[in-house]
Amino acid sequence: MLRVFAEYMRVSKNLRSLSLNGCQLGGQAAAALAKGLLNNTSLEALYLRGNNLAEVDEEGLSLGFEELVQSIEANKYLKLKEVDLSSNQINDTLGAKIITAFNSLSTIE
Repeated sequence: MLRVFAEYMRVSKNLRSLSLNGCQLGGQAAAALAKGLLNNTSLEALYLRGNNLAEVDEEGLSLGFEELVQSIEANKYLKLKEVDLSSNQINDTLGAKIITAFNSLSTIE
């Protein structure tokens, strides 16, 4: 289901706001969302509070959150203005990566 939604995000010209707060999506969902964000040109607001997106495997490696951050940073046409990633167990290292990615966006408020 998430792969279908990620594909919709990738090609949609009408999706302006996405709220998935409190869905407990996890790291694999973060990876799917990353694929959708990589080519999205319409999304302005992304609300992902309380989804355990910074979930890690047994070895302490991120299960998709870093892919999400990389997609935000790589997509020069992304129009994000608002993002809520609170309550996702984001550590200092991931937090620094988020800041770097958001600094690459000229639209973030």
